[in-house]
Amino acid sequence: MWRGVRWVVMLGLMGCVEAVGPIEPGPARYALLYEAHPEGVPEIFRATLDGGITPTRVFPAGTVRRTPSVSPNGEWIAFVTWNSEGISQIFRVRRDGSGLQQLTNSGEDDDQPSWSPDGSKIVFRSWRRLRAGEIWVMNADGSQQRNLTPDVGQGIISYNYPAWSPDGQRIAYQSTEGGDEGIWSMKADGSDRRQLTNTMDFDTEPNWSPDGEWIHFRRSSNLTGSDIARIPSGGGTVQL
Repeated sequence: MWRGVRWVVMLGLMGCVEAVGPIEPGPARYALLYEAHPEGVPEIFRATLDGGITPTRVFPAGTVRRTPSVSPNGEWIAFVTWNSEGISQIFRVRRDGSGLQQLTNSGEDDDQPSWSPDGSKIVFRSWRRLRAGEIWVMNADGSQQRNLTPDVGQGIISYNYPAWSPDGQRIAYQSTEGGDEGIWSMKADGSDRRQLTNTMDFDTEPNWSPDGEWIHFRRSSNLTGSDIARIPSGGGTVQL
């Protein structure tokens, strides 16, 4: 596990931040990928946890790139960009900028990619059935795309922010399936859905602790604003 992963977990809840891994020798030279909008469009930047390197663009200035997600071995970066029709699609590129490949081409928005721990699959959100977002999974090369949440009600239930558990067995996500914006988890094949939070608050953006024991998420309330919270991955009492 890379150093600095705990920082990435917490920062990722506040914005699009991902670990890249060591970028040069030394105990603290670890990089972050994050989304920023310096010129009014989303771009991907790289910086170091120790601040030793000035943040730099991963792609040429003005290139629209969103929600970076790094493969476990640090070799690939999955990201989202808009096509000529303004539809979000998922691409991947090698860390050195080579091997650019489009992974989805559904005709509807596909976004929020998240790698499986072994790097063989990517889970993502798709609007291709004209719903309020569903969770799909595909191989890392874009093949064998499959819907994990194929419910019958069109545009009623939303599924967002899928995140793979460290052991690859489960996927956490946000859903309105329980009637509110809550945190859920399911097996990696889409079965055994479990509702973890059920309150009047807005719970979103789940992210697993490195040991898989906790799911961190953002809880928003009209009264208190936003907080970082966590809940045992199997369910239980929420801690703020």
